[in-house]
Amino acid sequence: MSALAELAPVANGGCWAVRKKGKEILRLPLDQFRVSVLRKADVYADEVERLELAKDILSLDAVAAIFDRDLEARGEKLRFDLERFEDPALAEALSRVYPEPRPIGAPPSVYDYA
Repeated sequence: MSALAELAPVANGGCWAVRKKGKEILRLPLDQFRVSVLRKADVYADEVERLELAKDILSLDAVAAIFDRDLEARGEKLRFDLERFEDPALAEALSRVYPEPRPIGAPPSVYDYA
């Protein structure tokens, strides 16, 4: 599922639908969905703190290097190729190495139907 996927109520029937690029890919009652929402905000006490912390931001190159070291240590042939950063196949391959934890008793995620 991409960040462009949309979750919206269906006009009648009490269901909600997931749409990707305008195409409906899943329709279920809302209580059958498990949706996680992530919101990120950078909050600082003052400008001095913001500037100090800005010195320690990870670059994509650094993230790729960290993944590559870990993948190598795990004996994986896969590498975090920045040329394929937006390729869904790379995300899928990484998810096989780093599976998402699932809470005990959790209903299916919208990603289970993708």
